[in-house]
Amino acid sequence: MINVFVYGTLMFPEVAGPIARIVSVGEPLTVRGFRRFEARTREWGNYPVIRRDEFSSVDGILFRELGEKQLAQLDRYEDVAGGLYVRSQIQVNHKGEDVYVDLYECGPALSGRLLEPLSKPWDPELFQTNELDRYIKEIVIPFVQHESFTARFEN
Repeated sequence: MINVFVYGTLMFPEVAGPIARIVSVGEPLTVRGFRRFEARTREWGNYPVIRRDEFSSVDGILFRELGEKQLAQLDRYEDVAGGLYVRSQIQVNHKGEDVYVDLYECGPALSGRLLEPLSKPWDPELFQTNELDRYIKEIVIPFVQHESFTARFEN
C-alpha cells in the first residue's frame, strides 16, 4: 500500500474518485521543499505542477494506503510513461510520524508543451470556481471512458 500526496486537481473528489476510485477525503498535509505553479498547455488548459524549491512549501492532501491498481491509474493520469510528471517518494513528518509519500512532480516532457514559462502560482480555489467543471468534462470524463475505468477495478 502506498501513501500519495496530491496538491492539485486530485484534491477534488470529482477528479480523484473517477480517476482512481479514491473515496477518502484524505488528510491535509503541507510538504516542504516544493513550489506549486500554474501550467498552461494547449491540450489541457490550466493545471498545477510542482518543482523542487527548498524555500517553499505546498499544501495538499495525503491519501493513505492506496492500492497498486489505484497507483497505476494515477500514473496513467499523470502521464508518467510520457514524462509529463515524475513520481517521486519523499519522507515527511505528519502529526509527529515519519511517513513516506509518493508525489507527482514536473517531468521532462512538460517544457515542450507549455504556452508560457512556469512563474504564476496555481490557486485551487480559483481553479474550482473557474475551471473545474470544464476540466471534468474535457479531461476527466474522456480519460475515464478511454481507460475502461470500471473494468479495471472489477474483481
